Amino acid sequence: MVAAATEELIEFRDSRLAEGITLASQYSSLREPGRNPLRLLQEKLDAAVAVAYGFSADDDVLAQLLALNKSMAEEERAGGTPRRPGNDGLTNTMRTTSRIEPAVRF
Repeated sequence: MVAAATEELIEFRDSRLAEGITLASQYSSLREPGRNPLRLLQEKLDAAVAVAYGFSADDDVLAQLLALNKSMAEEERAGGTPRRPGNDGLTNTMRTTSRIEPAVRF
């Protein structure tokens, strides 16, 4: 679910980049009222991530992130080794190959 939403968002952004619309312009458009395809894709990704973490849509996301962070710190203090970021060692995961290359200037 997260991978599919991420792929859709990246494909949209890349298509806009190919049209000459910078990421800064794309994300600045989120400040404007009204329907915005980028906003809808970002909300879809946010919802998928919330489900993946088991977050409740009814509770404050920052409070839920803080609780998750605290639980990881407690696990580490108790001698556990929290899993590092990324998908190493996880089955059925994907990694994006999308990246933005800086313009080369001489």
